[in-house]
Amino acid sequence: MSDRYHAIRPRAKCANFRLWLMVVALACFIGTSQPAHALTFNINYESSVTSQSPTFVAAFQNAFNIATQSFQSVYNDPITITLNVGWGTVNGQTVTALGQALTVLSQPYTYSQIKTAFANDAANATDTTALASLGLIDPTNGGNFTIPKASAKALGLIANNSTVDGHIGFKSSASFTFDPNNRAVAGSYDFIGVAQHEISHVMGRIGLLGVTLGSVPNRYSTFDLFRYSGVGTRSMAGGQAAYFSIDGGLTNLGTFSTASGGDYESWISSGPADSFNAAVASGVLLPLSSSDLTVMDIIGYNGSFVPGPSLDRFNKNIPTVMDFNPAMQSEIPEPATLILLGSGFLALLTGRWMKRAGSRLTA
Repeated sequence: MSDRYHAIRPRAKCANFRLWLMVVALACFIGTSQPAHALTFNINYESSVTSQSPTFVAAFQNAFNIATQSFQSVYNDPITITLNVGWGTVNGQTVTALGQALTVLSQPYTYSQIKTAFANDAANATDTTALASLGLIDPTNGGNFTIPKASAKALGLIANNSTVDGHIGFKSSASFTFDPNNRAVAGSYDFIGVAQHEISHVMGRIGLLGVTLGSVPNRYSTFDLFRYSGVGTRSMAGGQAAYFSIDGGLTNLGTFSTASGGDYESWISSGPADSFNAAVASGVLLPLSSSDLTVMDIIGYNGSFVPGPSLDRFNKNIPTVMDFNPAMQSEIPEPATLILLGSGFLALLTGRWMKRAGSRLTA
């Protein structure tokens, strides 16, 4: 298995002197009732977290648990997702961005295998519509579908297990608000939102779009199959105008970012505040929207979610651009091309998010 590395990072000043800061922003959805969870998160807090003050540890762990519960409250797949979580470090590497995630990827699958997995996993109208949009011909021309291990478990491609699915770390010098009742604090970033964004990457919300990992070229994710530039026309390259659709491009459920070097699997930032946006301002709670939950649904997660209005809506401030691109590893200051040795591990993928106001973070 290979690993994908995501990072939230500051970026160099643009020619027009705008400062952009990569930051992950998501909001937690907590339902009025909490059904028994089949979806389980096994969280291992590293010593970089547990060695902090008792007050900090309690606030940090409570906020991170709320982030995981926002997915448990919607999805009920009988799988375990194991995460190693650090403060200032991610899998032993220094976190130089607001948040970073290293995602364990599964072995490559064929388009036919992915279609069969989707068919076997289809549990609602959303799944059925998404499945129907996949034609007989592989749009990647024989590409290698490499998906996060957590998503592979949800789709039934591999057996459930409790081995590590990903590592997540947060920048220890960044200003976060951990209070679930006060997530929009001036000058601070919504920790729950940052955690949710990173968790969603480990769960499977990634884009590969033909990159080479290790010695295997033409890698694609399942999410790549739902990028369109028009009705019936898929967009399989980052940086091009594209939108998320589950019905063959008829309905635009979210326009992807085209920012240079960018977070091509996140939404463009000119719309309402959203947890999967590619831009964010500090002091803002970003909601987990209907489109966000639909994304998680079609990549393998089943549960009580029914598409509808955005959840936990909150007004945003002027956004700042974030970007993500697994192929742009050379732009990441820290060792972004780390190769994990061991059974099935091939490579790391990297991504970055940027922030606009004031102090910028970089991966």
